[in-house]
Amino acid sequence: MRFGPFLKLYTSYIKDFSSSCATLDEARKKYPAFDAYVREFEASERCAQLQVKHYMLKPIQRLPQYRMLLDDYLKHLPTTSPDFGTEDAPKALKIVSEVASHANDTIRNEESFEKLFHLQEKLIGSIEIVKPGRILLKQGELFKLSRKEPQSRFLFLLNDILLYTIPIQNGTFKLSASLPLAGMKVLKPTQEAYENEFSIITVEKSFTLSGRTHTERDAWLDAISTAIEDNATKRSTFNAFRHAQMKNSTAVAVKLGSKAPIWIPDTRVTMCMVCTSEFTVTWRRHHCRACGKVVCSNCSANKAPLAYRKYASVRVCDQCYDMLLEDFQRADEEDIRASLSLMTDDVYGTARECCSLSLDDLRGRYKKTSVLRRVRNVPQRLKEVQANDAGSDISGYLYKRIKKHKWIRLWFVVKDNVLYAYKASEDVAALETLPLLGYKVSMATEEYDGVEASLVFELLHKGKVMLAFHTENTTARERWLSTLEEATVLS
Repeated sequence: MRFGPFLKLYTSYIKDFSSSCATLDEARKKYPAFDAYVREFEASERCAQLQVKHYMLKPIQRLPQYRMLLDDYLKHLPTTSPDFGTEDAPKALKIVSEVASHANDTIRNEESFEKLFHLQEKLIGSIEIVKPGRILLKQGELFKLSRKEPQSRFLFLLNDILLYTIPIQNGTFKLSASLPLAGMKVLKPTQEAYENEFSIITVEKSFTLSGRTHTERDAWLDAISTAIEDNATKRSTFNAFRHAQMKNSTAVAVKLGSKAPIWIPDTRVTMCMVCTSEFTVTWRRHHCRACGKVVCSNCSANKAPLAYRKYASVRVCDQCYDMLLEDFQRADEEDIRASLSLMTDDVYGTARECCSLSLDDLRGRYKKTSVLRRVRNVPQRLKEVQANDAGSDISGYLYKRIKKHKWIRLWFVVKDNVLYAYKASEDVAALETLPLLGYKVSMATEEYDGVEASLVFELLHKGKVMLAFHTENTTARERWLSTLEEATVLS
């Protein structure tokens, strides 16, 4: 027991084991005479047909062997033994166990350091990621949903930050953003059609990512959520955090303008989400910098200062402009001053710039522009339910037969016994509605216009034209069949 603590010297040997083996291999390649001597030595009887590396490994194996030996010794210690009933053997086991744990911790820390060091070499960007206590938890490729099409991104999740990078050639990565886990929120969409996606919301940057499968998506969700919670615990955050974070896994309430919004991809909207005017080649899409909605130029002509942009005056939609201006007018001067004092430096500016702002400066950054409005007369029944309605019975893409051998892909929503059809999944007005009461749902029994029967279903009603639809897989068809059968009868 007196010499037990000196066993910690094994830690240095264990830590350098990999480099020692690499040095041996390099020396054998560089010096043929030395390699010949080693092979001759390994072939001798004294080596018992084992390589030198096997003997180099034995000191590493001794610590767990000492612990197992002492553990078995105590379990089978006879009552007649001098050690029975004394504290010597248990203390020896405790010392060896502590030394083994210390060695394991050292190895883990060394491995973490090496991972961070290798990551630092791969990153192109001004950031120092090698810090005491920092650990690489998860890494992998995901796809960012951009305005036009998904783009490859590589994420590195550490225990205090999330590195958002762009993969480039030769295994290197361009750093796009370093996002602190403090204040970060994650959520997944409610629509089943987007089961591979999840969103990350931070003050500086918010975006939606997609995995190749929903299993991969869930693994990232769990890893990031756990890292956020662990980070908050270490930073002695309020006990209410855990409860709030669980709630935010599906819905996040963020004060308008305080954090970067998630931009809705252009491909998921065919009309202005404020006035419903349809986008064309000349009538272009614009994104509100406050809420992320896709709007037309007329509905985003106003500008307002946003907190996450260091109160720079940026383009916002009419709805957000009114809400932001109302919040500013109702706020107390002390509250505004307090929010300015909490600013930190980031890509949008420095905290000092914000602290120097006066109320008149902020008020002057609300800029309202008068424009000639387009008016599109859309029946109220088409605007009752939006395509992304969270309270719907089911939603997703279906193919609808419009004539022989002609199918069109539309977004459908079932709510309150009505089937709504939309051009895209974020449109705010439907193309058409169909009350489902009285309809009969039928499954196709044979190939239908080039589509296999297992994907096709029909809606039948006496005196009305039969409607045919097909899904992309059989699982989706079963979900739609079940929901539509319930929606066609009055419950």
